[in-house]
Amino acid sequence: MSVPVELQNRTDYNQGSGLIWTIINAIGAVGRKLSSKIYDQLNVKDFGAVGDGVADDTGAIQSAINAAKILGRANILLEGKFRITDSLKVTRGEFYGPNLIGAGAYTTEMIYDFDSKKAAIVYTGGSGSLAQASIIGIKFSGSATSVAIELDGQGGVSIDECKFDTNAVGIWFHCKSGGTFTECCVARRSDFTVNCLVDLEYTRETGTPTGSFHGSGMMDCTSNVPSGGNLVKIGAHCIVYNAPLDCRVWAYTACSLILVDSDADYKPTFYGNITIETSAGKGGGDRVNLATGKDTYIGDVTVFGAVRDDVAHCTSRTRIHGPYDNGVADDWNGATTRWNAPYVLPEQTYSGPTAIVTNDSKCLGVFVKLRNTAGTYAYNCYVLFTTGTSSTPAVIGPMRNVDSVAYGAPVFTVSGNDLVVTNANYDGNGVVIYACVTQLSQMFSGVNLEGW
Repeated sequence: MSVPVELQNRTDYNQGSGLIWTIINAIGAVGRKLSSKIYDQLNVKDFGAVGDGVADDTGAIQSAINAAKILGRANILLEGKFRITDSLKVTRGEFYGPNLIGAGAYTTEMIYDFDSKKAAIVYTGGSGSLAQASIIGIKFSGSATSVAIELDGQGGVSIDECKFDTNAVGIWFHCKSGGTFTECCVARRSDFTVNCLVDLEYTRETGTPTGSFHGSGMMDCTSNVPSGGNLVKIGAHCIVYNAPLDCRVWAYTACSLILVDSDADYKPTFYGNITIETSAGKGGGDRVNLATGKDTYIGDVTVFGAVRDDVAHCTSRTRIHGPYDNGVADDWNGATTRWNAPYVLPEQTYSGPTAIVTNDSKCLGVFVKLRNTAGTYAYNCYVLFTTGTSSTPAVIGPMRNVDSVAYGAPVFTVSGNDLVVTNANYDGNGVVIYACVTQLSQMFSGVNLEGW
């Protein structure tokens, strides 16, 4: 392919690369000035970063971040080992991004030694909208008191294929100011080493309104939770819900493993698949405690080779495989695992206030379906309640109901571990109650219940 004369490389000593042209050897390619092409993406080394793990690169990287905001550039490239002596700050208002792109966790590394939960990278502002920002392919090597990434009032930050080594906290979801939300921020395909004491921490600053962390968590990650550490730690007044918690947890030495340590006033709800492999059965003697502190819902959990510990504060669907060397069969739905699998309760004919017996001490959701024998009355709804309390159940629905005989809606109350249905019009009219208990993550509002 011949290059037109006007696109051939030529240099003016006064303008440098401004007159150097480049063209890709492909059909349809057009010529561009090299000065334009090289500014498609910013590189921290263009701002003086050395990347040898010795020089202080804080100022250079911060300059690149500041320039990205001014110039509207999305990508900042980092390749090397960068020592920093202060937090790198990304303040977002109307600006979206940037994407901090490393060359892979084995090639690009942030090195720092901070005290008092100071973070290497801090994203602040922009609450209520998605940042469309990413941190990709970077290893974070700090101290026993440092934080790798702090997301304060952020939405939609993606942390992909990073490695979290020595740190007190890997990712800190934070709501410092009143009215802020840190939502839909997710770590994906990242590795939390045994030197990272807490993988994810959720904190609402004292004195601010309740903080929302809707949808912030991890997906398809690997965690090596150390003895005395946590996969997740949740502070008071944090609302963590519909949050992904999907990972592989490894424990190579004997430890007492705690997945979630919660002090939240509202029951956190996580979804996803967690597999836990420990050294029990190899002389490890591990204990697995899914949740401590306040009540927590965790999705599907599979444990290999450990003895599950106290489950008083955890609702989950758990399967335990016995230790490697004793051939214990899988244990589902037994006293040891105590998982809230969906199950259908015996149908009952209404006779006065009728109790739907749940025999469970967790927060439950129950699908309720009522029918009379003549087929002229039908009532379907979903009821969410906490057993062992006097709380008023939350009724979601009703759905696809028929009431040609004016029976009216039922009233739901809680008595001990029972959900009680009351409606005086049901007496003597052959109303039958059907109920199906499900764990919290399987709340389906508006589904067709006719197939019961």
